[in-house]
Amino acid sequence: NSQCVCLDPSSQGTMLPRWELSFYLLASLGFHLYSFYEVYKASREHEEELDRQFALEIGTLFGGLKKDPTDFEWSFWMEWG
Repeated sequence: NSQCVCLDPSSQGTMLPRWELSFYLLASLGFHLYSFYEVYKASREHEEELDRQFALEIGTLFGGLKKDPTDFEWSFWMEWG
């Protein structure tokens, strides 16, 4: 005798309300932008030290921001993209 546990079909596929999805999207976007801004700020504060340590070169994207030419991941994804 096996028992089957069946879910109520009306509960499957229920989406969140549009306002809640919008809130999560905006919150996620805000957190990402804030994180990127903090990294940008920290890199600007330590730009000279980073330039001496890694011999940064001026990149072609993002308004001429400097990049590490030895950064494999950056080079790989920029060429692939």
